[in-house]
Amino acid sequence: MKKNLGICLLVVFFCACATGGMVSRASLYPNPQTPEAKEAFDAAYAMYSSGNFGQADQAFASFISGFPYTELTDRARFVRGEIAFAEEKYKQAIIFYKQSYSEIKSPNVLPKAHFKAAMAMAKLGRGEDVLAELSLIERSNASNILKLRMDSLGFSAALALGKKTTERVLWSLRLLDDYASGATLGGGEELTSVELVPESTALEDVRAWIDDANITLADISSLPVEDMKGKKSGGYLDYKYAIAMHTSGDFDGASKLIKNYISRYPKHEYYQRARLLAAQMGGLLGDGAGIKIGAMLPLSGKYAVYGQSVLNGLECAIGVYEPCSGPSGIEVIVRDTELSGASAETAVDELADEGVIAIVGPLLSRSAIAAAGRAQERGVPTISLSQMDGFAEAGDYTFRNFVTPDSEISTLVDYVFSNMRLRRFFVLYPENKKGVEYRDLFTNAVKKWGGKVVGKYPYAPNQMEFASELRGRGMAEQVAGLTSTGESYDAIFIPDSFKAVGYIIPTLAMMGVRKAKYLGISRWNDAELVERGGEFVDGAVFTDAFFKSSSDPVVYGFVGAFKKAYGIDPTLLEAVAYDTMRMMIQAIQLDGVSGRQAMKDALLRTTNFAGATGRTSFDATGDAKRTLQVLTVKNSRIQQIN
Repeated sequence: MKKNLGICLLVVFFCACATGGMVSRASLYPNPQTPEAKEAFDAAYAMYSSGNFGQADQAFASFISGFPYTELTDRARFVRGEIAFAEEKYKQAIIFYKQSYSEIKSPNVLPKAHFKAAMAMAKLGRGEDVLAELSLIERSNASNILKLRMDSLGFSAALALGKKTTERVLWSLRLLDDYASGATLGGGEELTSVELVPESTALEDVRAWIDDANITLADISSLPVEDMKGKKSGGYLDYKYAIAMHTSGDFDGASKLIKNYISRYPKHEYYQRARLLAAQMGGLLGDGAGIKIGAMLPLSGKYAVYGQSVLNGLECAIGVYEPCSGPSGIEVIVRDTELSGASAETAVDELADEGVIAIVGPLLSRSAIAAAGRAQERGVPTISLSQMDGFAEAGDYTFRNFVTPDSEISTLVDYVFSNMRLRRFFVLYPENKKGVEYRDLFTNAVKKWGGKVVGKYPYAPNQMEFASELRGRGMAEQVAGLTSTGESYDAIFIPDSFKAVGYIIPTLAMMGVRKAKYLGISRWNDAELVERGGEFVDGAVFTDAFFKSSSDPVVYGFVGAFKKAYGIDPTLLEAVAYDTMRMMIQAIQLDGVSGRQAMKDALLRTTNFAGATGRTSFDATGDAKRTLQVLTVKNSRIQQIN
């Protein structure tokens, strides 16, 4: 009974595809169809429809040899392929399918024959042949339903072959067009031998391709761009092409492409992101033109270098110096918080009176709380870049955007448990406030994952000779000795700077701690870690919010433009400032923000903002939350691994 059902379904498939949208091409065949030939074909087809495969196959074979060559001959060859396919004789089926288009290529037979040959190849595990066969189909001759089937088959074959997103996205883009055309398996038609790829899966694959920074202009050009213009897939192609061009440094070309995309696809998924990109490349902010943003920074005194770093990041976001680019219509008004007699409250008042709709700063912890209170009183959204806790909690107009120890440890421990499968740890930490803070955060995070910290030992910070320090406390022997006791560990966590760690890890190796896995914090992210630690830091894992060598398009574009504009590499401070300004640009450009309350509300709604420091969201208190990048040392250099 099950076999008969499969027969019935194959009959439905053949009839539906053969009659729907038939194009007469009889003149291409050397002989006319005679009534006798048509009667013989129909008789054979009736046997096939009733499930009498053996007699039907013999009847079709006799028909092919006994009557002159017409389109019915190719249809008979195709049905012989269907019979062989139903009987799981896939190699024989492929021969018959190919015979059906080996002479005259009938548009009524050709697309189905290629598709079913590809299906038979898939049954034999010949994935590359499947893709080659599908590429031969003239899509204009295929119905929307057949397109949906063949694109699903192409996607599945590419996935099974382990093809990269760049090689698989053609099928995903086509699937989006298939679904947009309304192609479904409705009308009583069934399909048992091809599993359709859901639209959501295709969309997820295309989005991953959009976000893949390794896609080149040549990769995009290799796709049938002209065939997809005006379709849903064309919107993704145009947007990705503009992004790739912008990443390559062709800002003029990217600007033209993104403007074309905006005018052509006003309802497309990436329309809002495209508008923001257009603004960042120098477009007008429209209703937001003439907007003022305040900045409270230490631009004199011993902290001036940090204040200037933040100012440079803000300037790059609005394109003050080329090739940094940004929207016209934004003015940054700066107040130096280190001037004699200046106070945080006064700076806030002056900026508020100047008409700013938001303030970036302060940077120094000592002035943060005073500034927070006055900003809340004046109703001016203020984003501090200070590490000091409590700023964001001052009110609904106060925000903090910086990397916290909690986010570092959370990202590190999540990765260690999820990807490295480590469970037991030893903590070696500097005996100071920060060392203790990181020790406790790490210990608590490990406990939440069900792991265990089997040992904790402090050392005096700021040591240049760690060998005597560690020997004096007997810690090296204790760390090494744990491996021979019941309390073994999987990794050692050291929350200190790259300078200290660059001495500690080689010292531990010389004292007998060999082949240990080391975990760290953002302060490890410096090339000097490798210079100091050498082979002993190979495989170390740590986190940071900003990795200037990242292939992420936002990071890549920012680093390249900033370095050309300012002649130096950006650091975390420049990157955080850049992202902070871009968050406000997004609010102005996409939400039409022009006032303080609207800016405050837009910032509170910020979720997964894609910036140079990762994806950032503000929680209900206004504190930034982000998942950081996970880094490692490999081949004598720091590399990104997530």
